[in-house]
Amino acid sequence: LRVVAKVKLASTCEYVKELLQSGVGKMLLFAHHRYVLDALQKVLESVLGDRFVRIDGATPQASRHGLVKRFQTDQSCHVA
Repeated sequence: LRVVAKVKLASTCEYVKELLQSGVGKMLLFAHHRYVLDALQKVLESVLGDRFVRIDGATPQASRHGLVKRFQTDQSCHVA
């Protein structure tokens, strides 16, 4: 599965970038592998700056609620 994810990574990143540039609005991104999330984060940073949140296994439990609330209430936060 990891090999398949690596093969699809470039096209997935390009698709997400196109969605963001088209003004798709708010959306949720999910990935099974952390390196996929890392690559997607680079795309998000290049298009959105800091107007997104990332929650993964390394996100402290105490921080998660605040990140979810930011995504839900901050109109400038487009992706979680």
